[in-house]
Amino acid sequence: MAYALPSINLGSYTFPSGGQLIAWDASISSKEACNQHSIVTGSDGGPAPPRCGTAFTLDGISDLSLTCLSDGETIVGVALNGTQVETCSSVAVDGTYCTDGVELTQTYACVPV
Repeated sequence: MAYALPSINLGSYTFPSGGQLIAWDASISSKEACNQHSIVTGSDGGPAPPRCGTAFTLDGISDLSLTCLSDGETIVGVALNGTQVETCSSVAVDGTYCTDGVELTQTYACVPV
């Protein structure tokens, strides 16, 4: 593989008017991820775009997207240019408060296949 894709964490970044599904390099802490993350999908109160199949960029690597079960919600992996390159598992982690009213909660841990 031409890219040095890091293990990726996925989680919710929630604030009073909505929230976002975000991705960050698993080598940094959740507190650091408050300021160093990529938005996968999000909403400021309106409908959010689909969480799976929507392209995002992380650490300069573009054309990443999430792969999901047929329910369209359960994340099972990360794809690069349509090819699955990481497998994701759900995790239960306490949230991290970033600033007043803003919380980051990890929901998936992904590792290269």
